Amino acid sequence: MSSRSTSPKTTSSTFIQTVNGGHVLKRKWYTEDTFARREQISPDLDISLGGFEEYLREEMGLQVRAMPPFRRVRYDIQCESMITGHPAASSSTTVRSLPHRT
Repeated sequence: MSSRSTSPKTTSSTFIQTVNGGHVLKRKWYTEDTFARREQISPDLDISLGGFEEYLREEMGLQVRAMPPFRRVRYDIQCESMITGHPAASSSTTVRSLPHRT
């Protein structure tokens, strides 16, 4: 779910399902697509699966355009020194995969 405000800044809103059946709302504000973004997390929301757009419109006053669902894929990368054989770097990267079709 993506939402766009009428200001020059863009907002993105993501609902993440929790283990107890509720949702967490993660909102981000940015002027361009960068890693540094203002972020706000609203935990423990009780919203039905069909109520995300209505919640963003009615409760938060946002203009909403739903995006397709997707899965995140995590890649763990480990490197070692060719000279010593010792670990030289370790990195964990999460990237957005192609949209998940249900």
